[in-house]
Amino acid sequence: EDSTNAEQSYTRNWVRNTVLPALHQLDPSAHEQLITIYTQSVPRNIAIDQQLAALMPWLHADTNDKMAISRTRLAQLPKSVSTEAILFWLRSIHGPLELSAKQIEITRTFCLTAKNGKQLPLSKSLMLHLKNGAILTYSNQ
Repeated sequence: EDSTNAEQSYTRNWVRNTVLPALHQLDPSAHEQLITIYTQSVPRNIAIDQQLAALMPWLHADTNDKMAISRTRLAQLPKSVSTEAILFWLRSIHGPLELSAKQIEITRTFCLTAKNGKQLPLSKSLMLHLKNGAILTYSNQ
């Protein structure tokens, strides 16, 4: 068993140990309803990821860095699509990320409005950097 499973400071544990039991008290069928929602969302999420993967070649910046994305092209996308594209891009490079809704919005705003040379730390080990209209990412690990 994972030694962090008992720590309430992790969102997953707080949900498991606090939210789900409270939800069950309100509605004993809530657990089954959540499973249904999850089951229905999996194929949708797969389809969305497939569409985002198809979008990535267009979104890539014209630089030597194959992992950079173009701010100009990102700005052409609707807000919800650009947000998901940024998250997909980051996950494809760095794996799963735990970002709050506020961090996600800050990241999107940075990608669209930051001046060249600016940096945005996403975590202790992950940084975004804007260079010549290209959004780059690098890890301190």
